[in-house]
Amino acid sequence: MRRKRGFRRDSMTFHQARLILVAALSVGFIAFLVQGAMLAATTRDLLHERERQILALAEAAAVAALAERDTALAGRVLTDVLRVDGVAAVRIEDADGVVFAAVHAVRPVPQEPGWLSRAVVFVFGTRQAIVHPLDGGGRLVAEFLLDHDLALYRHVLGASLVATLMAALLVGGVLAVLFHRFLTRPILAISRQVAAVDAEDPHSRLLTVPDWHRDSELGRAVQRINAMLIQLGAAQNALRRMTTRDSSTNLPNRTLTVEHLVGVAARVAPGRGAAVMAVLMDRFDEFKDLVGHDQVDEMVLDLAARLLEHVDPGAFVGRIGVDCFAVVVEGLTSADEATDHAKHLIDALMHDAGHPEAAVRSSVAVGIAYLPDDGDDPAELLRKAVAATASAKRRPQARWNFFEDGLSEVAHRRLQLETQLHQAIDGGAFELYFQPQFNALGVVTGAEALLRWRRDGRIVLPGAFIQVAEDSGLVVPIGEWVVEETCRAAAALAEVGRDLRIAFNVSPQQLEDAGFVGRVAEALARHRVPPRRVEVEITEYTLAMERGLVRERLRQLRAMGVRIALDDFGTGYSSLAYLRRFPVDVLKIDRGFVTDIPDDVAVPSTILTLADKLGIACVAEGIETVPQRDWLIANGCDCFQGYLFARPMPFAAFFERYASPSGVDSGFRREGHIVDGKIV
Repeated sequence: MRRKRGFRRDSMTFHQARLILVAALSVGFIAFLVQGAMLAATTRDLLHERERQILALAEAAAVAALAERDTALAGRVLTDVLRVDGVAAVRIEDADGVVFAAVHAVRPVPQEPGWLSRAVVFVFGTRQAIVHPLDGGGRLVAEFLLDHDLALYRHVLGASLVATLMAALLVGGVLAVLFHRFLTRPILAISRQVAAVDAEDPHSRLLTVPDWHRDSELGRAVQRINAMLIQLGAAQNALRRMTTRDSSTNLPNRTLTVEHLVGVAARVAPGRGAAVMAVLMDRFDEFKDLVGHDQVDEMVLDLAARLLEHVDPGAFVGRIGVDCFAVVVEGLTSADEATDHAKHLIDALMHDAGHPEAAVRSSVAVGIAYLPDDGDDPAELLRKAVAATASAKRRPQARWNFFEDGLSEVAHRRLQLETQLHQAIDGGAFELYFQPQFNALGVVTGAEALLRWRRDGRIVLPGAFIQVAEDSGLVVPIGEWVVEETCRAAAALAEVGRDLRIAFNVSPQQLEDAGFVGRVAEALARHRVPPRRVEVEITEYTLAMERGLVRERLRQLRAMGVRIALDDFGTGYSSLAYLRRFPVDVLKIDRGFVTDIPDDVAVPSTILTLADKLGIACVAEGIETVPQRDWLIANGCDCFQGYLFARPMPFAAFFERYASPSGVDSGFRREGHIVDGKIV
């Protein structure tokens, strides 16, 4: 037979009942001891009084016998006293203490067994002498044994002990039942409720207590637990929304969209299908550059609201990318119905374009994947729908397109390139080429470190792979390698006394990386390179975006002593506000403006004047002709870089050519414009 859960030996009920019973029995036993002590004191007084009365009755005869010196009479008197139950010996002493007559009982003192008898003997004693003075002088002395009353006292004390312990057991049992009913059982019920709390939805089933505990300590504890469950549930809901909802639009994100498609694929009926449509915003990056992030965020929210307004009831809308939404429509009978839904959606969104605020609204392209024709894997369906948007954008009239197998070729090539970049990082296939920079005297003052990728025996320039590296996040580990190699090169130059500054390019993703500044500092310290010998080059596009902690990272680098150069200045994002808000030490005139010198010098002249007024150094890159160089020297340019002086070269060639004390490039001197360190 199974024991009840509440009375297991390891249960709180069992331990509580045992504790109560032990406490009750202990209290009962103490009460018994107190009661026994009181009874002993009362009984002892009664016995003494009885014994004195017996001696008083024999007093007259004892006095007469003592007066007449009649030992026979004294013997008869003492014998009569001796016959009293419990008297062990009696004697008469004269005034001098001499024994006149004495008798003793011949029966042995009974030995009472058992602890109760021993307790009685301990309380009352086995023998006691009672002295009774006689009028004629002398005294009557009787020794009494208490064996005649032991049985009675044992009975009285035993009954008292049993009654006391039974009362203690009864009280303890009642207390145990009451404690279990009003305390332990509610606690056990709360424990079972806690065990039944749903970890995924903790506040769906709150704890309850009996009404009589509602305002007690237990009730208040349950209230606090319920408050914690409510807070935990709210936190879990918030976390669930963070992981399954887009923070800007509150639409399901890619994760929740995939989960929804799993359910769609599981419940699609035979002969039925579902349209998975990817709605891509046109010119998203261009809008970011033109109107800024805040305005683009408003455009995204506007498109999300319009999608929810125009999709069919029951359709699913989610955001699966920064510029892409997903619309899922179930219960279709053919792919033609998917086309109708896409056309309806595009027509509705295009109709909205006639709104007075259409200037800040982006057009869309819709790519369609049809379940089950294009498979039933949710992630694959989304990928195919997004791939179809590329061809949809090339259909200006329709703006929609179904997925076709050939559409994945571009994505496949990007994935293949990304895989090769991973392999290049692991296999050390990247190299740094160095292009020297000269001052107006023709002295080498530094170099720009340029990334190259050696693939299949050929050198690949960054333009062929840097976008994929940025999109995949691989630009961060590649950038770490560039920092390390730049510091290594600067250290090698310093060992031979060449105080040359090495510049390297940094992407926005690197600047947003929390560990970037620390890694630069570690590389400088590891190679013992002063920070002033390295220069970080960023583009105007990086400043224009103002993403994340870019400004703070630049300030941290500059505080270390690293110089900040603004590359490709004047290519479309130029703003005096950038130069005011960001710590910039160098402006680099883009090669596109240098190419037009000396025919068109408006922009280069403005940049040189601006740099001079702001106290910022100016570097011209892409110099390929002598007239370009001469005009820049004449108009105060500080530093020069281009094919006219030297092409980018591996570090070994750069070191061999420029790691000399003079540092003057022979090609610069050959043109005849530098003689003995002076312009002629």
